[in-house]
Amino acid sequence: MYFQSFEFNASVFYVLLALGRWLTGYDLVGGLGPLLGAGALYLAFRLARGAGRPRLAALPQLLLLTLSGYFALATIVHPWYLVPLVALSCFSPLRYARVWAGLAVLSYAAYRTAAYTESDSLLALEYGVVLLWAAAEYYAGSWRLSGPSARRPPPNSRAR
Repeated sequence: MYFQSFEFNASVFYVLLALGRWLTGYDLVGGLGPLLGAGALYLAFRLARGAGRPRLAALPQLLLLTLSGYFALATIVHPWYLVPLVALSCFSPLRYARVWAGLAVLSYAAYRTAAYTESDSLLALEYGVVLLWAAAEYYAGSWRLSGPSARRPPPNSRAR
């Protein structure tokens, strides 16, 4: 129900909603919300599977990426929802969550009017900057879980 009932500051959802209207001429809200919820669950499982058995030092970054994926696919993202991302980013080399939290306050511009309409240009600015920042960190290698603290050896392996 959460993914079907509300819409606010939703990045991927708004893009797919507009694309669906353009391609089909219909509003795909009812089906798109649950589909994105399933996508967030799939992403969480993929990250968990890809990480194997990470060391404790790698967990904040994995949690940061998992929650970021969830919020990117969510249909509602209030600025205070990003507080856990900011906290997790303190224990990770990734800083895009801090940029996202700083720019998320732009979503409050929707409350300027009685109709509570969101500004497409402010949303594009918010998520465009966050996407560029995250891409820069990705290409700089900050997303990599490397080094001795990233993964544990399998439980039955022994050093020889």
